[in-house]
Amino acid sequence: MSYHSNSSIIQHEGENWEVNVGDRGQYKICPSHLKKMITQLNIMVEKYPRVFCVVFDLHLPEYSENNAIISDLWRSLIPTIKAKYKVKDVGYCWTREQETAESQHYHCVLFLDGKQIRHSGKLRGIIASKWKSVGGSYFSQLEHPDYNIEHNDFQTKQALIYRLSYHAKQRGKGRRATQAKDYGMSRLKRK
Repeated sequence: MSYHSNSSIIQHEGENWEVNVGDRGQYKICPSHLKKMITQLNIMVEKYPRVFCVVFDLHLPEYSENNAIISDLWRSLIPTIKAKYKVKDVGYCWTREQETAESQHYHCVLFLDGKQIRHSGKLRGIIASKWKSVGGSYFSQLEHPDYNIEHNDFQTKQALIYRLSYHAKQRGKGRRATQAKDYGMSRLKRK
């Protein structure tokens, strides 16, 4: 059983981050998942002077008890991104969520070398095409999906972490087979 919190501040790796738990703390998040997302972001920030991040949502045509489709997407998408944008590392995080809809959807974020990419226009097209090719139904065009984080850019990093805290919310999790996960991410390692 995961620990959930409605604290508006999370402390991780020596820094305090504001998180989205509603105006009066009415929403709970899973701090351990959010901390794992922050760690993947921090590893990229340590490796590159600028990190480009894009958030997006993916929807399915029907319910699935497992997450095979999201695994298929990453297996197809990551080599394409590496080849097209000439990047060495691709960080990502995804969250499975299902509230009232008949099928689950996924909240996702990609972390890339910001020297090679600064805008997600073409990248979003690639993601949407790969998602359709593995059996997904549609790719959501979100408002303000791009974040360019310069080294020591606390404000932009805080804005992204606040947004990602929505991905770590308790509500909408758990409607899946026992062996399936609510979260997944890259396994980037520190130098």
